[in-house]
Amino acid sequence: MNFGLVERGLRCGIALLLLALGVVGCLSREERVQQHIDRAAAYPVDEAKTAVLELRTALQLEPKNAQVNWLIAERYSQAERDDDALFFYLESHRLDSSDPKAALAAAYLLGFQDTERALELVDAVLAESPENAEALGVRAEVLSRAGRFSEALEMALQAVNLEPDVAKHYSMLGLVYSNEFNRLKADPEENPEDSLFEKALASYREMERLRPGWEAQIFQARTYRSWTGHETEAKRAYRSMVTSALNQAEADPEFNLNRGIFEELAKYASSIEDTEYQLWAYEMTVEQLPEYLPAWISLADLMEAKNQTGEDVWGRLITLQPDVGRVRLLVYDFYLKHGNEEKALETLDRAGKAGVEPALMLRTKLSYLVASHQIEAAQATLRQLQKEFPKDLNTELAALELEIANRRFDEAAEVLRELVTLEENADAYLLLAEAEFGRGNLPASQAALDRSVELLTEPSIPLMRLQLKIALRAEDWNLALTVYQTLSKLKITLHLMEQVGLIEAFYHFDMEDRGRVLLEHLLNAFEPTPPPALVIEYARWEGLREPARTRTLVEEAFERYPVNPNLLELMIRYDIADGHSERALPRVEHALTLLPEDPKLQLTQARLLIHLKRWDEGEASVLRALELDPKVKGGMDQLLVLYKAQGKPHKAIEFLKGELEAARLDEAGQLQLASLYFEQEEFAEAEKMYELILEGDPNSVRGNREYALLLASQGKDLERALTLAKRAQEGAGASWEVAHTLGFVYLRKGMNEAAEQQLRYAIELAQRRGASSVAYHFHLAQALRGQGRDEEADQEMEKASALLLDSRRQTGAGERAGAADRVESAE
Repeated sequence: MNFGLVERGLRCGIALLLLALGVVGCLSREERVQQHIDRAAAYPVDEAKTAVLELRTALQLEPKNAQVNWLIAERYSQAERDDDALFFYLESHRLDSSDPKAALAAAYLLGFQDTERALELVDAVLAESPENAEALGVRAEVLSRAGRFSEALEMALQAVNLEPDVAKHYSMLGLVYSNEFNRLKADPEENPEDSLFEKALASYREMERLRPGWEAQIFQARTYRSWTGHETEAKRAYRSMVTSALNQAEADPEFNLNRGIFEELAKYASSIEDTEYQLWAYEMTVEQLPEYLPAWISLADLMEAKNQTGEDVWGRLITLQPDVGRVRLLVYDFYLKHGNEEKALETLDRAGKAGVEPALMLRTKLSYLVASHQIEAAQATLRQLQKEFPKDLNTELAALELEIANRRFDEAAEVLRELVTLEENADAYLLLAEAEFGRGNLPASQAALDRSVELLTEPSIPLMRLQLKIALRAEDWNLALTVYQTLSKLKITLHLMEQVGLIEAFYHFDMEDRGRVLLEHLLNAFEPTPPPALVIEYARWEGLREPARTRTLVEEAFERYPVNPNLLELMIRYDIADGHSERALPRVEHALTLLPEDPKLQLTQARLLIHLKRWDEGEASVLRALELDPKVKGGMDQLLVLYKAQGKPHKAIEFLKGELEAARLDEAGQLQLASLYFEQEEFAEAEKMYELILEGDPNSVRGNREYALLLASQGKDLERALTLAKRAQEGAGASWEVAHTLGFVYLRKGMNEAAEQQLRYAIELAQRRGASSVAYHFHLAQALRGQGRDEEADQEMEKASALLLDSRRQTGAGERAGAADRVESAE
């Protein structure tokens, strides 16, 4: 045994132990705290994370040190992590309320979310020091954000009067005027006067007189930018801002040229239509801020718009930053966007071989292979990563990406949650969002995606594609269309299923002409063998309008894809409509012989058996589908249909309650349980469920709509019902159910004109889709009668009666029981 080596190892171990125990040297606790503070101060602004680690170590030594809490808050504020900064500002203030700076910093941040709490903090400072000009300025800022212009203006003017030679008070005064103008400008019923802009500019010019430089000029540029008809002045102001900053940098070698100047310049240039100005702005930005990659992207796009190749721009960037992986990834994205997959992969290979973050290059290659369904090639790339970079984070993330591709969502999510707990990473959060999406946990997926966005310097294409999937799954059509517009601006080619989602968003948002054009375009592009997804969308949206063509498309597609559950479902409907139910069951049984473990096919069989009133077999099929996939779409719905058809709604409630207690019930199941409580008039239980649903997903369209309906049908808490219904309409777009709910709430509040508007809209939307609208005419009659328009009300009642009779003739019974229909007879 080598005792010398052992002795050295022991000495090292003892030294580390002593260091950990804090007994090295003779430093006092205060001195060690100061040592950590000094180390943190040595780290520049862009190394906030390392500085915070030092400061947190100091905080462990002295947990009640107000100064350390303040310093941590300042670092988080510099890193734009406002929630974290706010926590430590408040803690600093709690520990030392005699120093107003923490209270004012916290009030400034709270002004974005809690006006009253922010004002409490500021007012406490002003109670001690009524002439504290900084506190008056913060109060003006908070009030201005809350739209309380007169009060904000009074505060800002007081600050200026107290300290007329302090430049920042004039910047606050200018912001108060600017905020008011922009607030009025956003209201279509307001017509703000130009005098507000002129006063804002006068304030910024006074600021510039007291403190010359780019800071005052950027405020002036922003003011001109938002002032219609002043584009020329805005361009000139941005040029002056850049010139001032460059002159200041030349005169003062220690002047830190603020990157925000050039980021704002590039963003402004992208918002105007002036190619020469854009060229100057982007070139200026990449010259002074070569690491700001969005400017390079804009410059490359501009060159292409001028019929020049963007490759020249990327060549310059690679020359400047040859060893930066992000740069190589931009070039890779450029080639992919232009359909040159060979050159894109070649870019990654060459970069990796040249030593440019080779593990990252290989992981990016794996992501491409996964996205293009080349799983075997992706597995080979993973083996290469595991061999060459066994301990690299990219290797671990690549392995998890393959887990997700192979639909092992639970395993991947578990590992990723542990990983982000140890070290926050934007890519890891993005994969966690993918895994949670795969598990059907949309709130968790959105939360992980939001954290990924916070950690990224700019949104990535995969991130936007996932946001799109979440929006579509959550039926958030407004968000979906917003993401589509962003992808379109970036000239990203949409996958087929993304285009199918866009069709759905168009139809839901009452933009059916655009949806129809895109649907026809895709059908023609894939003629004569359109994929099932397109045929199903056509049947869904155009089936009533074009029944013959729809049937032809469905039958031809079914011949090619006899085990597609959605096509099979449509064929079964045709069999039943033709009076040939006996043909339907063999179709399903044949499909199940080919794919016996397919939960969707099991569910299709269950629907048919329930239609044939073969209850026990139908129940067995539904339960088998849920056993194969507890989250199979429509599984819970079908089980509830079965129990309702048998007159056993309480059996459905007991089943769902059991799933809820076992933590197996997702949002869709929770909504079903809430609706059942509603139907059975167990209103208190229904309210608890809707509260639980909205706690998990405040923007749930169905949750907000049904809860509003529940409250309104009881004539209870109508203000809350109105808020819920409006929130549902914001997320749903052109939904006749939501419009009806909002109209019904207005009716309950006695706002008959507003009710009429929404109910007519609901009727129009429903008629376009051939949907029943008995309740809509009934409630419209009530709204008209409430306005004294009895003759029109009688006409609507006649329409409601005719629709009800027609519905009963077709079904042999009243309209289906459901939460949305219970309000038909509500008074």
